[in-house]
Amino acid sequence: MGPKFSEAAIIIIGLVIFLALCLYQITLPGLHYDEAREAGVPAMQLVLGQPVEVFRGAGLRLFGQNLPLMVQDYIGALNVYLAVPFLALLGVSVPALRLMPVFFGALTLLFTYIFARQLFNRQVAAIADLLLALNPSFVFWNRQGIFVTSIMATLAMASLVCALGWYRRGRELYLYLGAFILGLGLYAKLLFIWFILALIVTFILLDIRRRLHQR
Repeated sequence: MGPKFSEAAIIIIGLVIFLALCLYQITLPGLHYDEAREAGVPAMQLVLGQPVEVFRGAGLRLFGQNLPLMVQDYIGALNVYLAVPFLALLGVSVPALRLMPVFFGALTLLFTYIFARQLFNRQVAAIADLLLALNPSFVFWNRQGIFVTSIMATLAMASLVCALGWYRRGRELYLYLGAFILGLGLYAKLLFIWFILALIVTFILLDIRRRLHQR
């Protein structure tokens, strides 16, 4: 078996473990406030063509519908629009709503593997992937439907992949894509600013080290 086959097998095993843990009794417990407030109700109203109750009147009138821009003062409506395809395809239900964060949790696993492989090696990436798939906290926050928390982790890991690609290859596409992803994270929740600041500080320190080594 070649390295590519082994790599694919590890990724698949991690995803299978994560999905098995997340999807078990996915309907329990019932819908809670964060799920309904941050995505469930507005997404349901959009899917059913009902008038959407926009937060503080912050909405965009488009296609005859008032599209929400925010769900709270510090939380954007990104999760609302991400949940719409799941409700539209699977029907308005708790499992359909919770499949959204589960899906993005799986993407977080994938981005974590890619980042760890590029920064270290396949062995480190495999360990990181499997440990995250088995992590009780990671599984709980994705299957429970805490939308902002789960999507922020996905966007953080995706931005790290882009940042590393730009830092090592110097391609502007990585920079633009990474900046866009960071913007989405900030829109998802203002708390994401701490991750952006940490990323900036890390880049400055790495750049200083690189310049010192070039002397």
